[in-house]
Amino acid sequence: MVIDLFRIVVSKIYRLKDKILYIADPNLIHDIKWISYFKDKYERIYLVRKHHFESTSQERFKFLEENYGMRCVGSITDFSIFRCWVTIQTIVKIVRIIRTEKPTLLHIMYAEPNALWAIFKPWIKIPMVLTSRGTDVLKTIPNFYSEKGLIKKISAFLYTKAFTNFNCICSTSTAQIQSISRLSGRQNGLHLIRTGVDLQLFIEKENETNVLLGDKKYFFFPRAMRPLYQHELALDAIQFLNDAIKEYTFVFVDKDTKDLNYKKAIETKIEKLRASGFSILWLNTLEQVDLVQMYRFASLVIMTPKSDGTPVSALETMLCKTPLILPKLNYDQEIFGDWLYFFSQMTAESLAHTILKALQEDTMKSKLELAFEKAVQFADREKEMTKLESIYKSCLKK
Repeated sequence: MVIDLFRIVVSKIYRLKDKILYIADPNLIHDIKWISYFKDKYERIYLVRKHHFESTSQERFKFLEENYGMRCVGSITDFSIFRCWVTIQTIVKIVRIIRTEKPTLLHIMYAEPNALWAIFKPWIKIPMVLTSRGTDVLKTIPNFYSEKGLIKKISAFLYTKAFTNFNCICSTSTAQIQSISRLSGRQNGLHLIRTGVDLQLFIEKENETNVLLGDKKYFFFPRAMRPLYQHELALDAIQFLNDAIKEYTFVFVDKDTKDLNYKKAIETKIEKLRASGFSILWLNTLEQVDLVQMYRFASLVIMTPKSDGTPVSALETMLCKTPLILPKLNYDQEIFGDWLYFFSQMTAESLAHTILKALQEDTMKSKLELAFEKAVQFADREKEMTKLESIYKSCLKK
């Protein structure tokens, strides 16, 4: 009681920093980059979904607190329609944490299933902001609206209600905004806030060399080793490339993935290709400085996701002036236009054809310069986080 009274008095005099509570993944670099940006502006605490919490080491939590000032205040079980008693227990836990920690705003960093907590906004009693990132509102949640069955219909109803309860919703692409508007009927309070990139990391260094691969010629596949990014499609495409391509190494990352079943399936395909004479290198998760080098010195960067928002890895590739191949998804055309390479069908043959076309492109240099300009124009994290801060301030005034 005395401590609370003292805090109120001090805050009146010195206006202590607002405190933001996030629901975030401590292992997702995009979440960390957003939250850490506000290190000197807000006090930041976060809750973690139970399965993320259990797979995260205490050293990781300690690192984030010591280096970024992010303090974990617990884990929460996912929203469940079947186990409604667990859902009630969890929202009670969230409310207790809010009462104890006294945050002034709650920011949920991924829509599926975390957005559903907004149904309990009358209990939460502080402004709520949602960030969608791509697959959550482009694929997973829309499935509830299109599929039959009582549970699906209930889920769709709950998501509609949740979307309307947020003070503001931020999305990393216009396609996500359109999807949320279509699903929920909401027209206002929808904002385009792209993930953004620290442009300073991409200033070329004089006489820079590739520390990891030296002078090796390679194609780089930077997305995480998960079924969503269908690396099996990329591996199947390699079989359709001619013998001249065997001078290149095919480099994948995230060999230390926790998805062991998917890893096993990918390992089987890689071994078959190696037996056919192809050079394939599979690295563990790379730090940012190593990723930048891999983008910069690659002959091609190739991505094969089933769905996507505004991928940071693609923007980083563009900033490195490296040819980029993407599937023909609903990307923002102002960023991902004709200056990139797209395979029109989600098949190994179509991808292989596009790889060969990109390598033979006479106008590649002019395309790379335009791609670089677009990335600089639309992917500056400083500008994007300034927009987010404006949203925070508008919510905190209410």
